[in-house]
Amino acid sequence: MPEIYVSWVKGLPQDEEALRILRENNLGVEMSNIDGQVEMIQDAGVRFSSHTPGLNLTLNLAKPDFMEAFEGEQGERLLQVIKSSDAQVVGFHLGYSANHVYKMMAYPNIPTPKTIITDRQVLLETFAENLARAWSEINRYINRITGATSEAVRKTIVVETLDFSRKRPILWNLQSEEAKSHQEKIQGIVDQYGINAGILHVTEPSFIKDILKKTDSYCIEPGRLPEPVEFLFDVGHNFISADAKINNREFSGSVEDYFEEMLRAAAGRVRQLHLTVPAGNDEEGYSDQHRPFTPGDPLSDRILGLSKLIYKESPEVLQITLEIKTDLPPVDHAKKMVAQAEYIVQQLGL
Repeated sequence: MPEIYVSWVKGLPQDEEALRILRENNLGVEMSNIDGQVEMIQDAGVRFSSHTPGLNLTLNLAKPDFMEAFEGEQGERLLQVIKSSDAQVVGFHLGYSANHVYKMMAYPNIPTPKTIITDRQVLLETFAENLARAWSEINRYINRITGATSEAVRKTIVVETLDFSRKRPILWNLQSEEAKSHQEKIQGIVDQYGINAGILHVTEPSFIKDILKKTDSYCIEPGRLPEPVEFLFDVGHNFISADAKINNREFSGSVEDYFEEMLRAAAGRVRQLHLTVPAGNDEEGYSDQHRPFTPGDPLSDRILGLSKLIYKESPEVLQITLEIKTDLPPVDHAKKMVAQAEYIVQQLGL
């Protein structure tokens, strides 16, 4: 049975009762934190899984200076947290088809001018090289600290795609002062490349297939794992992407067809699932709001059905994360996560 992890909420690592509830129900916590909250979770006997460790440090594999995240005292701490994580996998976003992006609100992040990468092959090689170097850096560190060379103690990187969006206008009244000050440049990029300018190629199933193969070729080391980098199937992200591509006439099949195509691209290499329910509808589209599962709700049931499809066809899954946002106090959040976990275990037949 895959290990189940749940989402972090503010105050959770400091709340003994909330941590007790998670521990007694055998639920771990997935976080991006590299601060002392990690030790608070683990000292309470609760498992910790590292996803986008250091957050902004590891969110974009297209950055030419990506590997600087692993340097100096900050890099030492980043590696320490990854090593100490209880999960075998450590998650990264593939990120963007650009070196840098403007942070947007209620809209996809948009590349800054002259940093966009339109060449698929260049993007593929940049991602693969950074992934291979990160995998090597992480596991060399583990070997150095532990003195172990066994594959059993190595970490596997899992990568996930962001969500592709339907066409819509930018709501400038919601944007930051920085974005507003670059309004003309941002609008120019959108006019030229579209709303998904920041993730050109990145969400394509064929790109996922190629990135896994290319990274394998870069990770040739004596005694290495067969697959150093594998796939994190984020159900919400892929559902939103499928809907948008169908609406934008960029995919001719159904949402289910899109999921089957992604499963074929990552065949045998889906090591982790992110489960959550988006917001929205078929008329206006969907957004990634990390809602809980609600029995009887049509959208929730549809996402659950897609989750069952993925799990049935991916016996290699090691970890399932309920990436659900509740905004509840820690104890109430923990109780909600227990209920959600019980529902998922029952529905997926874990």
